[in-house]
Amino acid sequence: MIFSEFSDVNDSEFEYKNVNTYYLNSLWRRIKNKQKYTIDYNGVSLKLLSLILPIPNIYESLVDLFYMIINFGEIPSQMKESTITPLIKNSKNSKSGFTNMRPIHVLPEIAKIFEKIIYGQLLQHLNNVNYSSPLQFGFRKNFCTEHVLLLITDYRFGQCSGSKYVLTLLIQLFSPFLQLA
Repeated sequence: MIFSEFSDVNDSEFEYKNVNTYYLNSLWRRIKNKQKYTIDYNGVSLKLLSLILPIPNIYESLVDLFYMIINFGEIPSQMKESTITPLIKNSKNSKSGFTNMRPIHVLPEIAKIFEKIIYGQLLQHLNNVNYSSPLQFGFRKNFCTEHVLLLITDYRFGQCSGSKYVLTLLIQLFSPFLQLA
């Protein structure tokens, strides 16, 4: 009953909408930690961007850059490279190696802004065409994983009140990606 409620998918294609300086400015105002001095692969930090963005024509240059990326279909190599720093997960654990470390990626700041633009437009498109299942709770506005628990609990109580047997199998995948070592 629950899992057969997948909505019909509208087959309209995603089309990138060009951004303007107003949109880029509003996006920049929503970015947090603008005072961070963490420097990316290209030597740019959020602090540096917050200092240069008020300069005339900087927003226009970024809008032109994003427009060219979309229209030519190629992201500059400087926006693809990142600095990866291994960080120890648990300093109390005496083990060293891959299983006790996690990678921290410092992506280029300009690439992060471009990613936010694409993410926002793609998410809006998926919501407009009703692409996601009504049972998709992660990565959706006004939904969280607690809603899954409420749905399962409600379903189980409904089945139990109808004199039916209910079996629930819960599986926890613990560290499925740590098999590299």
